[in-house]
Amino acid sequence: MKIINRNFMSKFVGIRPLLFTLILANSISSSYGNIHFICENTQVKNGVVNSFLKNQVISVSSAGYFKNFSSQDEDTIYQYNDKTWSWNEGEGSYKINLDKLRSSLGLKSHTYKLRYLTEENLSKLEFSPILITTKNGEKFPSISVETIDPRLPIHRTWRLPKNIRAITSANYYIEYNDKYSLLTRIIQSLNSAFIKNTISCKRMEENLPRLRKVISPRDITHSPSLWPKSLAPLRESIQQILIDDYLSDRISLSTIKKHKKFFKDIHLAKLLIYSNAKLESMKSKSRNEKFNLLTSLLKDQLSNDDSSRVRRIFSSNLRKGEELLNIPIDTSKDADDRDAFKPNKYLDMSIISRVALHKSNGQYFFYFFNEKDPAQFEVGPFQFKNIYWKNYKNKLSSCSDRVMKHLNEYERKSFVFSRSDSLPISDELILYERKFHKYPLKEIIITNNCRGPGNIEFEWPGIMKTYFQLPITVMDKIYKDMTDSEGSFFDLGVESRTSKFYEALYNDQNYSPGLKNKAVSLWSKYFEKGYRWYAINDFSKGTKNCSIENIEKDLTENRTDFVDVEFKYEMGRIHYDQFPVETRMKSGYNKIKTPLVYVKTPCNDEDLKQDPPKHFYPPKPLYDTNSLEYWKKKTCSFTPINFFHYEDLLKYQVHLSMFEVDGVYTGQNRETSLQQTTEFDLKLLKNDKVRVKFDFKNAYSFKNLKISKSGDKMHLKLSGDRDFNLSLGNIDLNKLRENSNKTVFKSRFRPWATDKVKGIYKLIGINTFDLSSYYSDNPMSEVETFALFHRDSGEILNHHLPEIGIEQWFLRVRGNELILDLISHERITPVARLVAQLPTNFLL
Repeated sequence: MKIINRNFMSKFVGIRPLLFTLILANSISSSYGNIHFICENTQVKNGVVNSFLKNQVISVSSAGYFKNFSSQDEDTIYQYNDKTWSWNEGEGSYKINLDKLRSSLGLKSHTYKLRYLTEENLSKLEFSPILITTKNGEKFPSISVETIDPRLPIHRTWRLPKNIRAITSANYYIEYNDKYSLLTRIIQSLNSAFIKNTISCKRMEENLPRLRKVISPRDITHSPSLWPKSLAPLRESIQQILIDDYLSDRISLSTIKKHKKFFKDIHLAKLLIYSNAKLESMKSKSRNEKFNLLTSLLKDQLSNDDSSRVRRIFSSNLRKGEELLNIPIDTSKDADDRDAFKPNKYLDMSIISRVALHKSNGQYFFYFFNEKDPAQFEVGPFQFKNIYWKNYKNKLSSCSDRVMKHLNEYERKSFVFSRSDSLPISDELILYERKFHKYPLKEIIITNNCRGPGNIEFEWPGIMKTYFQLPITVMDKIYKDMTDSEGSFFDLGVESRTSKFYEALYNDQNYSPGLKNKAVSLWSKYFEKGYRWYAINDFSKGTKNCSIENIEKDLTENRTDFVDVEFKYEMGRIHYDQFPVETRMKSGYNKIKTPLVYVKTPCNDEDLKQDPPKHFYPPKPLYDTNSLEYWKKKTCSFTPINFFHYEDLLKYQVHLSMFEVDGVYTGQNRETSLQQTTEFDLKLLKNDKVRVKFDFKNAYSFKNLKISKSGDKMHLKLSGDRDFNLSLGNIDLNKLRENSNKTVFKSRFRPWATDKVKGIYKLIGINTFDLSSYYSDNPMSEVETFALFHRDSGEILNHHLPEIGIEQWFLRVRGNELILDLISHERITPVARLVAQLPTNFLL
């Protein structure tokens, strides 16, 4: 095939085709609207933008009701014009004649709206026509966008400037322009899982992408089996209208049978829950008879998804297996005050007050309920082992296994458990969901928190977030089940610490191993407020007789010789936008809350010889006062700061907030206003028990870097002259290259959303979990990465101690530069950046 140069072609053909192209683009623009919104999407997982879409154009011919609509991005086009919905996906173009569709259904008096999809992953702002009952004189073919899906529970409403209105619906925030009836923002948050999906739209009239047109679409109006997933709302709206009409005795069952082709993969229970029919007014016998007839007619069409790990039940007799524990959830005022309990203030939180743990055939289940109502929900089945440790390709030696399990107990890891849309056709369930529609149940997040076995955070997204703790006697039974042994978690040298709420509850169910722990526990009982020790960390027990060489032998193979590589420390500005969202927030960069990192202000005249660090501000309520004047007052306090330079973490005395077993950062201010404070927050300025001193000199002591490559894996060794080393093994080179070279997302109208987090990052430890993931029955890594600090002798070091204080590493490649970032305890702040020059073609 002969290819003609485009520049030559334009000179050869002349200017008339160019004018024709401009006229065509103009005509497309005018025919599909002169009101344009640009939309973009960002999907954040574990604090990093995993996917994004920008330059999606939404165009309408007029505000409110319109006859022309277009939505396009790089891959797809959806258009409404002349009573027709048309689109292209991939290489095909299709259309549905909406007028013919409603006529064929015998619903000529109905009209349409455009509904946006919120139940999927919000990868982009997708629209679908839906069939609705005509209201307020609506006249087809004029239609509008449905700004708020009537099926969504509304927990709070706002009226904002510039014709903007907003609602919160559980874990969704939805914002729309009242003048144009178009969406401006949708945010879906799973906070414990560090998942946040955002779609933002803004009106734009300049620099728009060229508007395209669907060419020669194939008509599939009467072939719903060929309709794409994006038209699920249209199919559901047809199902909903026909079922509502049947339940209200406006049509017979034969009409539904006639249109059975529209009922493929129907979620019947969901349609009954959202039905506009007055089900509660019907007699139980009549209602159930109708449900049974529908089920019988559509049994071959019903969606059948048995993957659900979240279910509602209505009797304790339906719980599975043996009850191991039945305890209250800490929803006390004290838990609320310290932010361990975060309820939706617009709902009645007594709907959940207790949790029970059951075991059946080696599987575990949590049941969440209250004592007044038989309704409860089940989370499971799951295996405790799968929320503690990953599976390995090759069995670890007892030495490596023990170190892995000890360090793993200091990882925070969240697991999302999802509820299927395919619910059972149960009269009790349907009536309950209708009555309690303000409590939507879609996902539950169980977080295996750090600092001891049995510390669980629980989030019902948008409804409540709290914690509960399992006693060590129960965890001992679980440990035996996890390991097929007669041991306990204390064999790993891990700590055990309980909030006072659960201490009182577990008087006979917690214990302290050994005299030292008994003495500490007794002291803690009488002299510590809020929490009690039962066992303190015994790192030497967890790592006894195990060296870095043992672990490398278990996990690495076919390593080539190491080569020396030159590197240097970056001492200048900290570029926080290159770090995950979690670190940006905790360090104070995003200014959502006060930082969890602090600088000690001068205590005496000697300290005053040093000027304050850049961007130092006085603490609340003196935030607006002169920084230098406050520094000179010699307050000797631990003041929140967002450090500007890496060198500042060496020059100044740095303190970080402690993290407690109930999910609370005990050094964090409780009052979020910049102008207000409380007595509690003022006392934190002097409290070095919760704002603890960290010394990062070890992180800056490295003088030698050696690297090795074996196939698609890389290994790093850092050493110096302080008997302090860091080994990183089995770094996935394919993922490192892929992630480092991802396109940087630059928002057109949200400068804060620009993403420069390009690379791979993990916690210090062995084959660690991500901060969050969907629960899996077989958690396993393709590449079993490890990172450990150790002495020259190979002895493993405890990286959680304040003299090390490094919990996470981040690696990225930029050209021939290899950049290693070390991030502090609790991933609060970047500490050190090492930049190395790789040998030519090393990564090829």
